[in-house]
Amino acid sequence: MSDAAVRDLARNAGVAVGWEDHAGKRHRVSVAVLRRILGALGLPCETAGDLRHSQEAVRSSAGATAAPLITATVGEPVAMAGAHDEGRNPAAPIMQRKMAAAADRNARISPPRVRQTHC
Repeated sequence: MSDAAVRDLARNAGVAVGWEDHAGKRHRVSVAVLRRILGALGLPCETAGDLRHSQEAVRSSAGATAAPLITATVGEPVAMAGAHDEGRNPAAPIMQRKMAAAADRNARISPPRVRQTHC
C-alpha cells in the first residue's frame, strides 16, 4: 500500500491533502494524519484490504450529493435558496425558526482572554 494510494483516497473522499498558508508556503498533510482522518470518516486504510474496501465505498458513493454547508453570523439574516418564496419551499419558515432557536441556544461565545505579560 503506497502513500500515493492513501492520498488519492483522501482526495476522492473530499479530504484536503495539502494547504497553502498565509505566506503562500505550501504544506502537505502527513499520510499518518490522513489515515486517522479517513478512519474517523469510516474509510480505514491501514491494510491493503482496508484500502480496497474504502476505495470501493468512495467510488460507490460518487455523485451522491451532500448537504450544503451554510455558515452564518449570529443575529444576521441567512440567505437560503427558496427561503424567500414560501410557495416554492414550504419548509423555509420552519428552517428559519429552527436556525434562530439554535442560535439563541448555542451561540454563547465569549471574547478571548487577553494574557498580559510584563517585559
